[in-house]
Amino acid sequence: MDFVTLHQCFKEESVDDPILIEFLHSWLPLKVKYLANEVATKMNTKMKNDDFEEITEQLIFVILEKINEIEPGIPFRSWVCQAIKFLTQNFIRKKKAILVDTSETNNVISLQLEKGKKESPFTEIQLEALYKAIQSLPRNQYTTFILKYYEGYSSQEIANMIGCTVSQVDQRNLRARKNLQSMLNKYFPEYQIIQK
Repeated sequence: MDFVTLHQCFKEESVDDPILIEFLHSWLPLKVKYLANEVATKMNTKMKNDDFEEITEQLIFVILEKINEIEPGIPFRSWVCQAIKFLTQNFIRKKKAILVDTSETNNVISLQLEKGKKESPFTEIQLEALYKAIQSLPRNQYTTFILKYYEGYSSQEIANMIGCTVSQVDQRNLRARKNLQSMLNKYFPEYQIIQK
């Protein structure tokens, strides 16, 4: 697969180009199935054909949205593979969030809060404030912050994934931590959020 030509096809939205057709109907579905199954195995779950199709659709949308920020060639191929893994993890997490055993209670939120009480040293008020503060971050800061501190990706992996430099990733995360510290000082006076 020629990822330089493919990149150009996406930029120009050349929907009839044979290389784009081969990518969409052959290469991509196989790669999604392989990498999504790999991620699912690590997360102790299984995927269905409908799941692969949904992830593929999400990926195509993201590629079209980010194509101008992604370098052609091998970096583009690498970016696509990382994006498949990232989208699969998010897909599985969302799916698990709604697949809750309701035999004991139908209140999913109370189940999550009970779980949080047992596992977290923070109060419900602190957790709520933290959640709202993270959600209110500017989009570019939110993305890199979640990828680094929640998903566990390195700065280099994030840079490859979203099509920017490692320095930009680190700067965004520094700004995100500063913003969170100013928003959360009164809720977490004993913590210095900005520290690494």
